[in-house]
Amino acid sequence: MIVGVSGEDAALSMFDDSGLQQRLFAQLAQSESALAAAAALCLGNLARTDAHCTQLAETHPDVVQAAIAWFESGEVRVRHAASGLLKNLCVPAPAKARMVELGLPAVAARNVDTAVVPVQANAIGILRHLANGCAEPTVQALLAQEPDQCALARLLTAVRSTDIDGIRCEGTRLVAAVAKAVYLKRACDAQDLEARGLDLVAPLVRLVVLDGQRHPLLQQESLVALTVLVAASSDNAPYAHAVVRCLVPETAAVGTVSEPTEDDTIEGDTIEANDADDETAEADDAETTAPDSFTNVLKRLLTQSGPVWPQSTMQAKSLITQLTTQLNVQSSPFDPAGLDILRTEILPLTN
Repeated sequence: MIVGVSGEDAALSMFDDSGLQQRLFAQLAQSESALAAAAALCLGNLARTDAHCTQLAETHPDVVQAAIAWFESGEVRVRHAASGLLKNLCVPAPAKARMVELGLPAVAARNVDTAVVPVQANAIGILRHLANGCAEPTVQALLAQEPDQCALARLLTAVRSTDIDGIRCEGTRLVAAVAKAVYLKRACDAQDLEARGLDLVAPLVRLVVLDGQRHPLLQQESLVALTVLVAASSDNAPYAHAVVRCLVPETAAVGTVSEPTEDDTIEGDTIEANDADDETAEADDAETTAPDSFTNVLKRLLTQSGPVWPQSTMQAKSLITQLTTQLNVQSSPFDPAGLDILRTEILPLTN
């Protein structure tokens, strides 16, 4: 009953009940997973304000450590509850550093491709929140291990192979956050990232094409990340070359897109007993339509055809400007088909 009641906004004041707090802390520290899951759900439901999250992270590190332990090695239900609580704690800026100190980035990075979808969604959300404020340790956690075994490589594989909209969208948002952290905040050596040969461009393009109309904010985030990658490319400009190749429809295969339902959501840091968190429902039974092409989406943004965010139009123009700059300074040849599309179909729309 407490789990259900704690999900109501009117119950947020229960967080200040010291007696209830101590009972929940004690349950989370026990070895009984059912009690720990209930405690984590209650704490996550109650810790939904920045003040509550910061207080819990700063004054009760032992509780956070217990939640991290359950996140990594508990049963499915308690892993979901614990990781949801931890994701809430990663939202306020004052709490991020403490979560890093307690080793959360490495644990979350190990779970970006777990088969337990709710836990995977929370792990991705944790890393995305931490990347905005604690970029360096977050990126380091994603790039630890060998290139083909690092968490970022496994995340890219998961994003490419999933048919769950929420995992694809939130995973791609994390890719975008990594790109900005590396090239704008110098969270790691950019040459080390490029040397790994990871395809950061394809998932960003896929989100722009598949989810732009439903989630214009996510589309804009991906366009920003693509612009950053193209502008910051090294001498061989791998990202600029990849974006030009994606202008060719056969190259930028993105699959199918599901028609949105009333319940389609991406955001939501509240933990409920039946929480679906960042993932949306699978689209197996939804009506599907053929996807648009990256070129057509850029043309629609540049001409502001249909429902288009002005910010997305501005960002699309910035992306094309940076591509044009790379064309003028790079000596290595670009994909001829993509280059022809850029020059004949895209560039005339930017004037």
